[in-house]
Amino acid sequence: METMTISKPGKTKQELKNGLKNLLEKYRDQIQMLNGKVTEISDGYEIKGDKFIFHVDAAITVDEETYMIRYYSNAPRQYIDKGLGIVKDTLENV
Repeated sequence: METMTISKPGKTKQELKNGLKNLLEKYRDQIQMLNGKVTEISDGYEIKGDKFIFHVDAAITVDEETYMIRYYSNAPRQYIDKGLGIVKDTLENV
């Protein structure tokens, strides 16, 4: 599994969790296109999806002032990087 951290100085855990919930709502259609399943966990969400022979297994958790993204995918790197870029840009602007 790979990991990415996004710092959000001054943001509380609840503010970050609300931002994450909004992100998942915004991209609900794309998640469904990947046969995605989103499960709420105590400090964030787990996301699993499959399309053709590719799959993604990720968890986005929150702590005070920080998002932590852990993920694994067998998709080509350019698709992983594109998806992470969208997630990072969105969460940085929460």
